[in-house]
Amino acid sequence: MDSDTSKITGNEGESDVCPRCKGKVFEAEKFSSKGKLFHKKCFSCFNCQSILSLSSMFETPDKEICCKTCYIQCYFTGGKNAYLDYSKVGQSQGEGPACPNCKATVFEAEKVVTKSHHYHKKCLSCFECSRLLDSSSYFDGKDTFIYCKHCYATKFGHMAPSEIQGEEMIFFPATPSDTKCTGCSGKVFEAEKMLTSSGTFHRQCYKCSDCSKMLDTTSAFKLKAKMYCKTCFSHAKDRARDAGDDEDGVLIVAKAMVETATIKADEDDPDRCPRCWGKVFEAEKMKMKSGSYHKNCFRCGECRIYLDYSLASDGPTGDVFCKNCYGKNFGPLSRNMESATAIDTAVIKPSGDNKGCPRCGGAVFKAEEIISKGVLYHKKCANCIICQKILEASSLCAGHGTDMDIYCSGCYAKKYGDRRPTTPIHTNTIKAMPGDDCCIRCDGKIFEAERYRSKTALYHKKCFNCKECSKSLESTLADITTGPDCEIYCKKCNREKFGANRTTAYADPKTIIAIDGEGCPRCNGKVFTAEQVVEKGRNFHISCFTCKSCTKPLNDKLQVHIGFDEEVYCKNCYPKIQHTPTGLGGDPGKIKGEENESCPRCEGKVFENEKMRTKKRLFHKQCFNCRQCSHPLNYNTMNCDKDGEIFCKTCYLNIYFTSGKNFYMDSSRKTPAREGDPEACLKCKSKVFQAEKVMSKSGPYHMSCLSCNSCNRLLDSSSFFDGPGKTVYCKNCYATTHGHRSRSKSRGPIDYSQFQAEENDPDQCKGCQGKIFGAEKFSTCFGSFHLPCFKCNKCNSSLHLSPDSA
Repeated sequence: MDSDTSKITGNEGESDVCPRCKGKVFEAEKFSSKGKLFHKKCFSCFNCQSILSLSSMFETPDKEICCKTCYIQCYFTGGKNAYLDYSKVGQSQGEGPACPNCKATVFEAEKVVTKSHHYHKKCLSCFECSRLLDSSSYFDGKDTFIYCKHCYATKFGHMAPSEIQGEEMIFFPATPSDTKCTGCSGKVFEAEKMLTSSGTFHRQCYKCSDCSKMLDTTSAFKLKAKMYCKTCFSHAKDRARDAGDDEDGVLIVAKAMVETATIKADEDDPDRCPRCWGKVFEAEKMKMKSGSYHKNCFRCGECRIYLDYSLASDGPTGDVFCKNCYGKNFGPLSRNMESATAIDTAVIKPSGDNKGCPRCGGAVFKAEEIISKGVLYHKKCANCIICQKILEASSLCAGHGTDMDIYCSGCYAKKYGDRRPTTPIHTNTIKAMPGDDCCIRCDGKIFEAERYRSKTALYHKKCFNCKECSKSLESTLADITTGPDCEIYCKKCNREKFGANRTTAYADPKTIIAIDGEGCPRCNGKVFTAEQVVEKGRNFHISCFTCKSCTKPLNDKLQVHIGFDEEVYCKNCYPKIQHTPTGLGGDPGKIKGEENESCPRCEGKVFENEKMRTKKRLFHKQCFNCRQCSHPLNYNTMNCDKDGEIFCKTCYLNIYFTSGKNFYMDSSRKTPAREGDPEACLKCKSKVFQAEKVMSKSGPYHMSCLSCNSCNRLLDSSSFFDGPGKTVYCKNCYATTHGHRSRSKSRGPIDYSQFQAEENDPDQCKGCQGKIFGAEKFSTCFGSFHLPCFKCNKCNSSLHLSPDSA
């Protein structure tokens, strides 16, 4: 495809003209550099023609752009000023200081100044080892040369031979009235005096005794009247310790930190450790009732585990223990408690009618009693009959039925298969007064929160159980039966005690017929408060409150739906029923309605429960479908026309849009525009109205006409690109036709010799003798070349990447 950016030429002098091809630069392909605009395709190195980006381009002093490699070659080692190429700079001729290493002139941009000379940055190296240095790492020597840190120390510093370290000092003996040097004992004059915390020194004498390194007040350390640097001081201390010398007391302190008995405490010292009898200092003190311990000694007296304050317990023996050892030795279950065998609960026998403890037969007093089913136990004797586990009043389980023994919860579950509350609740504590609700079992007063009602009597919640097996009957009414003695039983016990033929099912709601006619709508039985479910002013039994269609119990009232027949339905069955008086599966058109309340589909009367309303009409729910294709609709999917008819979206567009009444989007019916009308569409030449207008740089388009000039892809106002000649393109086609993906017209190498230069022209190529223009000029020390002409005369290999090897 054609990608010549110079086809659309710009006006000279304007800022939107590409300096490479002189073509006009549009916004979508603009690249900017120093006030110049380039096509994306033309944004290339002026020297090697490689395509650049904004992050990889370099701007030259000539306001050109180039790649990094060409920038260094043209303007640094192989370029015009040959920066850092010292072989092309002649000897110093008085115009500037000369570098002592290369004897070349040192310019301001590359100068490093020392005490004696000026150096190039490249020439700043150690005189001894030739190591390259910088302005912060060199040392000026006394011989005017510069050195690295190590070579300077070896030649002039603390590592140098003693005869080289400065000038030889003349020794003056000190008199008793003179200031005496601590190092050499000589006289110290005022000009050379150095005062330190260790004494007065000559400046030359204040040095390390081992390595002779010169010291200052911040790096000096004293040991046995000798001065050391930090490194030698640590070595000297190690040697002293190995020899057993502990003049500064370091060894004894270190030993005391490990061996706590090293520093002994007085016998009456309150900080004496009970374990090692050593002195306990504040930093390592662990305070207990039995005394102060070292952290290392603060261990359990039995298992020797290390302790902290959260684990330690003071024992009665004056020692400390961990919690486990304290419990085993001194706790309530300790193996060495003598009190466990000292008390015999069977010694005191019960008197009178008291039966005493069932375990030991002894009398049970108030302070030690535990009650289960009216039986008194000692706290010591209240254990599980099976596993002998000691029980408390809150953890014991009373036996089932006539079983008067007590069990732990585990053994109770194994024996009876049920984990039940075990603490007995006495409901007869509050006796019923005349006129109060009275429990038939315990004669106690019944409060509202615990009232349970049977066919014949009232019960507490706790008392509402089978008279025979004591099984609770509060969970379901289906298990309750009433015996001839007016007591309640479970089905099993009633059948065993009175026989199957005499069983009366209490849960049968039809047994008691409603007298007043307001019974359950399903069974016509009387509805009592305990089994009542109210729905729309009607009372149902719990067992009768089911879906009319699938008989599913309706436990959640939020899922209950009322049908046309005033019956209750579940959520799944309610949509399937026909909401008309004709019943399930009836024809809604059987009952004809008046004009304003009839369905336009079936002409049947529309009732409230099945009404679907539009702006002008009423529909049955099953008649609410598309007029054209009969597809079922709802309020979200229906489209209503001006006559009140409803359609699906597809039929509505087909009827009322491209082939319908107003012919919206029908290009064959568009309004023609006058010739020269600025509101005419550039593609179909019809008039463009405001509601369907899309503006481009060239002019207006209809929304339906805005398509790619190359691939005919339909575009919108945010996805088109303006091209030349009043054309629009999609992003891909624009890049392929006019952008960075377009193909170059160039085929093969360019013949530069067709532009011949004059004989003495400075822009004449040394290779082909042709004229060199600014964008293709390659300057070297041998002259100017075209970039392809700068090659080896023998093998024709390109030399532009290594101009110094030419």
